[in-house]
Amino acid sequence: MKIQLDSGLYKEVDALRVVGGAGLNVSSTEVPGDTPDLEVTLASSFIELGYAEVTTNLSITSTAESGPDDVVSLPARTYSGSEIVLLEFFCADAALGANAAGNGLLVNLWDMDGPTNLGRISVIEFPSAAAFEVAMYGSVRLTPAAGQHSYRVRAWRRNAACTLVGAGGVPIYLRSSRVA
Repeated sequence: MKIQLDSGLYKEVDALRVVGGAGLNVSSTEVPGDTPDLEVTLASSFIELGYAEVTTNLSITSTAESGPDDVVSLPARTYSGSEIVLLEFFCADAALGANAAGNGLLVNLWDMDGPTNLGRISVIEFPSAAAFEVAMYGSVRLTPAAGQHSYRVRAWRRNAACTLVGAGGVPIYLRSSRVA
């Protein structure tokens, strides 16, 4: 059978294994007296628009939502006003220290075209006095207004010391993707 490569060239193959999910189109065309051709088109459901990572450990010292610490920022991007965007934040290890009053970490997503706080994208509340570590993930789906936007994640803590660990493993990241 022949398959068409991205370059537009055809390649003869004896077998083809097709693996895919959403956006996978497979069709077969037959020409009389010829071997059927198989056409495979892969279309992603998500198109990455921006990605930023932190590969160091960040100590969260702010104890007020009005003055949170910066965690990770995406570069500015111009949006059409009609595209749906998924913003995702991930930190493999958020380490909160022991504190008799309990502890908590609040991570907010900001649209930094102005002082707009879009809300909490991830929250850890732990009523115990013990120290603990946990992974954090948060996402939000939104349709940004037409124009330029730059998103960032900022964090503040209650009571106990807090470190977001980005060194020595999986980085802390913020990613934006267009949802198709």
